[in-house]
Amino acid sequence: MTPRELRDACLLLREAVQSGGAPETRVILEAYERNANRIQPVAEEFIRDLIDIIAMKTWAEEEGATKMTLEVTW
Repeated sequence: MTPRELRDACLLLREAVQSGGAPETRVILEAYERNANRIQPVAEEFIRDLIDIIAMKTWAEEEGATKMTLEVTW
């Protein structure tokens, strides 16, 4: 996906988690919690990580990237 598409996806997901209204976010947060830091509430940690991804997107665009691949490893 393009950096902009990644940013847009992160923003939509962040909004869904913050609103708490989308049942799909519960499943995502339950999976995310398996490796959470257990210092912050899992939703806050997840949102912080989404913000980090947006920052990486900004850097990639500034560097001229036209495609980004996000890999999650635990």
